[in-house]
Amino acid sequence: MIFYTNRELYQKILSSVEHSQMIFIGENPHRNRSIHTVVAELMIELAKQTDFQIYATEMVYSLYPFMEESSRHARESRMIPAQITNYNKSMESHKRIICTALDMAHDVRHSPHLVMEFMENLMDGLTDSSLRQALSEICRLFPGNEDAEDKEILICRMKEITEQYRGSIEDDTFRELSFYYELLLASLEIGGLNFQSQDDQRNRWFIRTIENALERLKQDRARMVCHVGAPHAYKSYLNEDDYYVGKIPEAAYFDRKGGENPVFSLQIRPFFWTNRGDYSTTLTDPLEILAFQELKDSDAVYVDLREYCEKADENTRKKYSLNGQFQFDGILFVKEICNHEYQIN
Repeated sequence: MIFYTNRELYQKILSSVEHSQMIFIGENPHRNRSIHTVVAELMIELAKQTDFQIYATEMVYSLYPFMEESSRHARESRMIPAQITNYNKSMESHKRIICTALDMAHDVRHSPHLVMEFMENLMDGLTDSSLRQALSEICRLFPGNEDAEDKEILICRMKEITEQYRGSIEDDTFRELSFYYELLLASLEIGGLNFQSQDDQRNRWFIRTIENALERLKQDRARMVCHVGAPHAYKSYLNEDDYYVGKIPEAAYFDRKGGENPVFSLQIRPFFWTNRGDYSTTLTDPLEILAFQELKDSDAVYVDLREYCEKADENTRKKYSLNGQFQFDGILFVKEICNHEYQIN
């Protein structure tokens, strides 16, 4: 069997990730409603039957404390899929899905109030009242300040104050504050870089936010699912001209870094359907044509790329691999109903 639908697709994916240390789910395009619905359902299936209980999604880093707290206490949050919240409400605390955020602190430029809220959250754990007051006075200046250079000065000042009070800060809190200051400075810096340098910088810091989350959540003894944009989920190294989010895709980085079967990578893509069942573009790829036929009677279809490419021609194998490495382990096609008029050849 090459195509898996309905319950079969979940069981196939579950069996494929049994020995993996991490899962990368690369969505294409970003922020698609149907994709997010299916990913939430898949995450719940993983949590039910495996120890994949950390759901890390591509959002600004400053949101992670609020996402983790809301998911641990099964509280409703606009940052967490409703299906996951409902699942968590039905589970004991140690079996709940822990949600967190990955990415740079882009909010330092466009939503500086999030920086203040993040810092206030961390400052709750500080025992030295003088330190809390000093940092709080600086944090209050962020929301009303739009100048990047002024923000850099404020961040450097918070960094200096934190280092001065090092002896009164717990190791984990000091490490997180230090990491956050460096991330804020890097997030400011990328705004002044050219396109390629900007993405190389983001790529390095995206990897560091994943590493930081793995370290922070290691006490939960759970494996992580990273729900990110498709370029972050490539397992193959790509040429610099072909890959626009840095030189080494995040999934490829962790796949090379880990031991045996470290990363399972899944691309997820929507097929846009009209009420007449037509697809949104002219299909020429044999894999897409076959998947389209399977979707007539299902809302989603999963393709194991290794199984498919064993019987495919050389051109097809080259399309889904680079330098002998598959770009993804599998592709999940999702049906999305739309009102456009399209046709399939």
